[in-house]
Amino acid sequence: MDITTESGCSFFVTYETFRISDSFSHYKLVSTGEYTGTADPCIEWCPTNKVLNRCKCEGSCADPTCTESCSSTPTCVCPDGFLMDGEDCIPREDCGCFIEEAEKGQGVVLAEGEVYVNPSCTKRCSCNSGLLSCDDTYRCSPNANCEERRGILKCYCNTGYTGDGVLCTQATSPDCGGLRGEISNSIQSIQPAGQDVPFQVTCDVTDGGGWLVFQRRVDSSVDFFLYWDDYKDGFGDVDGNFWLGNDKLAALTSQTQYELRIDFVSKSGEHYYAKYSSFSLGNEGTNYLLSVSGYDSSSTAGNDRMRFINGEEFSTRDEDNDKNSNYDIAEDYSSGWWYGFYFYCDLNAPYTGSFTIDWYGFPGG
Repeated sequence: MDITTESGCSFFVTYETFRISDSFSHYKLVSTGEYTGTADPCIEWCPTNKVLNRCKCEGSCADPTCTESCSSTPTCVCPDGFLMDGEDCIPREDCGCFIEEAEKGQGVVLAEGEVYVNPSCTKRCSCNSGLLSCDDTYRCSPNANCEERRGILKCYCNTGYTGDGVLCTQATSPDCGGLRGEISNSIQSIQPAGQDVPFQVTCDVTDGGGWLVFQRRVDSSVDFFLYWDDYKDGFGDVDGNFWLGNDKLAALTSQTQYELRIDFVSKSGEHYYAKYSSFSLGNEGTNYLLSVSGYDSSSTAGNDRMRFINGEEFSTRDEDNDKNSNYDIAEDYSSGWWYGFYFYCDLNAPYTGSFTIDWYGFPGG
């Protein structure tokens, strides 16, 4: 037989004898005798565990992923269902990190360091040092979904939560600024710069939303005639009468420029507000020095009264930091505050008498 291969290599082979049976035996080739020829230089003989194929995608037990490539010249490759292990082709299921995955209808082999989560997110497996480790208790948090993102299937926390998908905690922001435009007040966890742990605040939707309430007094059920450490740490209930805490307020207002809004309800039920474009507190080393300016002329509370205490230090019943050496104003007026040399009520102001007060801090510019 004279043969020319696809690559153009020619050779011949001969057999010493040659015999074919009759039609009853379907012309069976029964004898070819001794072989001689020159085929070896032209033919690549595949190992017994490989097959000749034009397309090659030989993954290994260490890295089963591969991209199929095809060429005009056939080559020896592992058969389907086999992976390379050193120089040998072995069945996929004989690899150390093989997973028999019924949900996918086929087995899965993990590469070293790879993590696999099944389609229902009820099992998580990983391959380390060639050994397979699986956690059959893997489940998504109630605040998470099982989905694929960027080609990776696993549990992902929902918007507003952070974590690994199994444990999801509500994400914290530095203030209430991200809630502008909301239609209802809400209690949120925030974590300003300089604070080790998050804390809860009321985010208010007044005047466009995004306001953070740091003081509220609606009745006399909470005593505000307290001490320095009480005002430093905060007291009361975030959804009732309370003071957020001077340390928290100083940390908040050190992040960016904030606006201030003060809302009053008079004894007769009339509502008023005062608004300022700039508001901040110094730290405890400054006795929580107050800086407030930029009174909004559209405010309904009358004249700017905060100008009298701009630049004042905070005082409590046990820390007299006002500038009046003859009086302890915090003691006289039974409350912690920024008191100046004078402190008086304008009897002509529309909101004198008993009132409800909300103080808001809002990130502004």
